[in-house]
Amino acid sequence: MLHRDMLLTFNMMERFAQTDLQSGQHQEKPSELYISDLLQPYHPASPLIQGDTFTLDLRRGEMQGNDGTKTTVYGVIITENGTIKASKQYNKNSPYILIVYNKSKAIYLDTTAFDSFLVQALLLDLYDKSLFEKVVQTPSFKILKLKI
Repeated sequence: MLHRDMLLTFNMMERFAQTDLQSGQHQEKPSELYISDLLQPYHPASPLIQGDTFTLDLRRGEMQGNDGTKTTVYGVIITENGTIKASKQYNKNSPYILIVYNKSKAIYLDTTAFDSFLVQALLLDLYDKSLFEKVVQTPSFKILKLKI
């Protein structure tokens, strides 16, 4: 079962998954994943996405944090109920992607977190259909059954 609240513990799960249990050493640099509430629901006619910690200008792909720092994202993906509705690419050199989830949440993550099974299967409905069968899906969770 993949539940959207698993995203809240993504960084902690990854930290333990990348720790050598005998030495206590971390094997890789942890990825980045941050979840933000949108201050107003996403609407395609609006050029701005405003979260509680950032504002993103969809015309340029430029994100500004509440602390004033600016960055250009690799791309933006709009999803609803686990499927991609729209996407746009901005800066291929940026490691950061913004996913707008069900018009109410924004997930700012790097490409390492983006490539994880949890993000691909839960948020984007991208998984190997020959290995997994979708049993049920709601706005909160998705259950996949291993076929083998």
